[in-house]
Amino acid sequence: MFPEDRPVAEDFERAEVTIDGETKPVWRSGSGPGVIIMHEVPSITPEVARFARIVRDRGFTVCLPKMFGTVDRPVSGGYVVPSLLHCCISREFQVLEAGGSSPITDWLRKLCRQVHEELGGPGVGALGMCMTGNFALALRFTADPVCTRARFKTLRRELGEGFESIEIDSGPGNPWGIKRIAHRVLTEELVDDDGHPTKQALDRVLGFFEERLRRPA
Repeated sequence: MFPEDRPVAEDFERAEVTIDGETKPVWRSGSGPGVIIMHEVPSITPEVARFARIVRDRGFTVCLPKMFGTVDRPVSGGYVVPSLLHCCISREFQVLEAGGSSPITDWLRKLCRQVHEELGGPGVGALGMCMTGNFALALRFTADPVCTRARFKTLRRELGEGFESIEIDSGPGNPWGIKRIAHRVLTEELVDDDGHPTKQALDRVLGFFEERLRRPA
């Protein structure tokens, strides 16, 4: 059974992390290999915190850096749109191309190194959502107007065998009743039913972390 949607502050510790003169709050909980979760638009919502708890409860140290928005504020249209516009026009968030760089990606890479130096192991897990989600393991709904088939095609071309895609049917008449505009696979749309494709996607993400972070260095 999944944890309840609760404020992240209830069981995550907040630390102010300064890297290259830039300070950001990072919420942290758990023990074991490190996993950095880069929250979706609009911020660290209760649904994002729920996903972070699922990862933590599998035996990982989860770090949630706040990149924008208001922590623990529920999702709403009036909250998402301004956050999305901020990301689109800010140079800090012009990211996600293979090998690309920007202030936020540089900061996140150094956070990963810092966590790895502290915790050790083969490496650090990293999972991005929404605009932060161009990593080698990617998920999308087939009718999603935001994360398109063309985006996955580009990632597959650039990353080759290093890219693993999970695509969930959200077209008309799909057997799960998933809405056409479904977008947030691991948060808002996640269903705690064995056999449901979002639960299968979650299991694959957790399995991916297990495979990569618990093997010998």
